[in-house]
Amino acid sequence: AATPAVSTEASAQTAAKSASATATNKLELAPGSPEAKLQTYLEKGTLETPVVMSDITFEPKTTQLTPASDAKVLLVAALLSQYPKANFLITAYTKETSTDNKNSDEFSLMRANVLGAELVKAGVDGKRITIMGMGKQPSPDKTSAASKKNQHIAISVIK
Repeated sequence: AATPAVSTEASAQTAAKSASATATNKLELAPGSPEAKLQTYLEKGTLETPVVMSDITFEPKTTQLTPASDAKVLLVAALLSQYPKANFLITAYTKETSTDNKNSDEFSLMRANVLGAELVKAGVDGKRITIMGMGKQPSPDKTSAASKKNQHIAISVIK
């Protein structure tokens, strides 16, 4: 009876060591994903073009993140936490106004603030995050696909 307890304890210790090692290692991200692109910029320590986080979205006309965004926000927080000396700019764009008629500039700033707060809740130091709301991004293409693309979050590495 003592043997299973010892091997269970040994397994738990091995799992804890493995989890600890994983926490300090580079995250394995899907090649070509926005998170992988951001990770590359962080590794190089370079200031690059903003990375559009296409899977971080909001409920229409609100500052509430969609349930599908929750996992992506946690993934981005884990990634940003691995580079504690890097600072970030979160820029939000929106084609919408809010339900209480905030204009698109104000509304996009509110959404950027919500994402910043969620990243802080997930462990990212708020002093490393700068927030910008850009409202509508001009586009000559008036299709609904272009309009949807115009509503997004971008993250940049800054000094």
